[in-house]
Amino acid sequence: MQPIPWLDRENCLRNSLFITWTLIGGLLGFLIFNLWNFQPEAVDAAALRIEFDADSVVTLASLLFGIVAMVLSVLVPQLVVRTTMDSLLAKPAFQRRASDPATEQSLLQAFQMSHILKCAILEGAAFVNLIAFTYDGKVLCLFLAILLMGRIFTSIPSASRLNAWMERRETQLSRASSY
Repeated sequence: MQPIPWLDRENCLRNSLFITWTLIGGLLGFLIFNLWNFQPEAVDAAALRIEFDADSVVTLASLLFGIVAMVLSVLVPQLVVRTTMDSLLAKPAFQRRASDPATEQSLLQAFQMSHILKCAILEGAAFVNLIAFTYDGKVLCLFLAILLMGRIFTSIPSASRLNAWMERRETQLSRASSY
């Protein structure tokens, strides 16, 4: 990754927060729309049970997508971070010092990219499940969408989280440099 001259911890955190809250805002807006238009009297017992028929393809697909997204939201960010760490570790020890501005920028880019990818994967699956809830009326899709939104809420970045994440990566780099 090429260093971005204006990317420091403050800007990384600000950008990550902006993007996270934008994704959450879209989901909350659509959730409120769905709940506003939800008619509980129209829900029959079949919508509350976990049983599916041939007409439930949308529901099944959205539930599957939600489960796969939960797994991908863990694996994809780890892949991004691992790729960055591998590229940093491939450099000579004097070029990968944690205090080096280029190293810090590479780590900040990895943090920001991994966070955005995680949130985007979860947001996409939550939207699909909200759409399936609108289409099929299966409450299970609504519950999964809320669970996926909860995962985004629990990953909202803060300065302490960013600093702890950076310290862990810097420790990994310094340990590798000592060998």
